[in-house]
Amino acid sequence: MDSVIKRLLAVNPPDVSFVNVITWLVHCVEIYSQSVNTGKGSSKFALFKQSVPEFLKQATLLGLCTQQHAAAVQAQFDADWQVVSDIVGALIAVAHSPQFVQVEEELKGCFGKCGK
Repeated sequence: MDSVIKRLLAVNPPDVSFVNVITWLVHCVEIYSQSVNTGKGSSKFALFKQSVPEFLKQATLLGLCTQQHAAAVQAQFDADWQVVSDIVGALIAVAHSPQFVQVEEELKGCFGKCGK
């Protein structure tokens, strides 16, 4: 998982905010779980939760935020795990929604036809 985080942060560095860390880590967990059998639901959330400090560490090492900023974001995670759990659950539900998947596939087809 650490290598996925490092690679994605180096390729497309985000603004390191509470919400962006959530969305980026959900993405990292999904990429990681495609190559490793992590299970579903609670095991993915456990992986997500344990990866927050590594994400913030890598963001600090890459100069995307200061150590103080990373500590403040970590403190927000520590204080708001129920909110984080709700957000992650909603993101995963949307990503796995049959309607969303169908629209995503249709858009890929449209972009392929347009040459974009």
